Amino acid sequence: MKLYRKDKEASITGSVAELQAIRNKLTDLNTSEKLHLFFDANGSANPYEKLEATLTVELGSGPACLHLDDQHGLILTGNKESVEVFSSFFDFEENSISGNHLHWDECCDPTYTAAETISLVVSVT
Repeated sequence: MKLYRKDKEASITGSVAELQAIRNKLTDLNTSEKLHLFFDANGSANPYEKLEATLTVELGSGPACLHLDDQHGLILTGNKESVEVFSSFFDFEENSISGNHLHWDECCDPTYTAAETISLVVSVT
C-alpha cells in the first residue's frame, strides 16, 4: 500500500482488502486517540514527488481537512461525521479492478470537506 504526494495532492493506493482495513480503522476511531496509518515508502513516487510513510488521523471539530505538516507528514483532522464520510471512500467492492478510484475532495459536500484540504485520490492496485 502506498501514499503518494505532491504539494497540494495525494493518492493512496492498495488492494481492496488493504483499503477496507483503512476504512474499518477510520470508522472505529475514538475521540481520545490518534490513528497512524503506515505505508510502504520504498520505490518510485512517479508521477508524484514523494512517498509518505504515514498518515495521521485525529478527530477534532469542523469538516475533514487533509494537510501537510513539514515535521509529521500528512495529517487528517475533522469531526467524527466528516471522518466517517472520508472513510467511505475506502469502501471498494471485492470485485473492484485495478485502477478503480475515487476523488474524495471532489465528491464531498463542503459540510464534510474543508475548502483548504489537499486533494486525495483513493485507488485500487
